[in-house]
Amino acid sequence: MGSSYSFESIYSIRGVLLAPFVSVGLMLFALGFYVLLFGMVVYFFYTRRQAQVNRNLHLSWMVALFVVSVSLSLLEASITIIEATLAFQAASTGNFDSLLDWETLGNIPHMIFTVFIGVTYIIANCIADTILLYRCFIIWGSIKRVLTGMLLVLLCTTHVVGFVGYVEYFMSQGQQRWDLYLKAGDIIMAYNIANAANTLLLTFLIGIVVARAVGRKS
Repeated sequence: MGSSYSFESIYSIRGVLLAPFVSVGLMLFALGFYVLLFGMVVYFFYTRRQAQVNRNLHLSWMVALFVVSVSLSLLEASITIIEATLAFQAASTGNFDSLLDWETLGNIPHMIFTVFIGVTYIIANCIADTILLYRCFIIWGSIKRVLTGMLLVLLCTTHVVGFVGYVEYFMSQGQQRWDLYLKAGDIIMAYNIANAANTLLLTFLIGIVVARAVGRKS
């Protein structure tokens, strides 16, 4: 009777295995591409002369960003595998207790994973923004102090908001309060949007200065 069990629902065996396989596969593919990109960046960084760049400082930032980003990818893959395992057990046995316990507000392992991933994500963004801001400081002229200061305040404010969001999430899990949980979700979403906008802004500003420099030389 157990071997002929057919579980037709959103938690079908095929359904709970397909999404994690695709997710982890794409994550590993992106990770491999990132490793290749990191090697190319380090190679070009040492083969091309950039007199204004502090090589040791810049390389330290890039290595730190690489280590943190790889750690973040592995953590996200781990939590995906854990959730896939619990969903597979629920689909094959019809017992949702373990899955519901994992998703329940106040589950300690889930809370630790989520907060650690979130904080690691914020740290990676801080390092990446520091690298971009440092590049801006190098290529900008006499206005670099004013613009760099304004951007520094903007970036710090954004990342503080992210930390506040995960503190709210931690408190909501500990106190099992849905109002704090929903508030934390809104703060984290706002942080993700603001962080993406900041990255685009920095990249756009760097691109404008570089385009002007190329135009003057030509």
